[in-house]
Amino acid sequence: MEYFLSYDSLHLYFDEKGFNRKNCIIKNEKQQDVFFTSELNQAVWKNYWRNFYCRSRIATRVYDKTGKEVLRFIRHRDGKKIYAYSGDKNIGYMIKNRNKLCHSKYSIFDCQNNELMRIKMPTDRGEYSNKYQVFNLNNFKIGEITREFKGSCYSSINFLLDIDARCKALLISATILLNHKERHENYLSDLNLAVVTLI
Repeated sequence: MEYFLSYDSLHLYFDEKGFNRKNCIIKNEKQQDVFFTSELNQAVWKNYWRNFYCRSRIATRVYDKTGKEVLRFIRHRDGKKIYAYSGDKNIGYMIKNRNKLCHSKYSIFDCQNNELMRIKMPTDRGEYSNKYQVFNLNNFKIGEITREFKGSCYSSINFLLDIDARCKALLISATILLNHKERHENYLSDLNLAVVTLI
């Protein structure tokens, strides 16, 4: 994870395939390629009271320029949770808050379930209409995840304070989940609009 310490910002360019975003090129401040990702669908069989069922999840692997894996993210298909791994070690996860009254929509935790960061959604208009704001538990803004425009295949992460490599890695996982989630919701919205138009 020490790979991420030297970066003040990272820019993620997603390849669009249907409503899923499969692969991503990650560039540094100088627009140089520094990492890339690949995705793989995984089927996990669970045993619940002697009844076996299959649960699908998506694994995203992050590689450096030499092809060495530096991070791995695993997210559920419902888009509510994503886990981050360095090698085989779980370093944390992000989850969607169930409490509708909560000011932030997503929270990021370490592997011991200690909350580290909170993410506020973009506003309807104004300065933060295209930005997810990232705060620590002292309510200091430590980062921003910016989308080029709604439904775009491009996002950038700006690290505003001196945060450790683990938090930077977790924000990369958050950006991947938020992009997938937003694109999926836009796809369903466009699909519903098409159905209404046909009717």
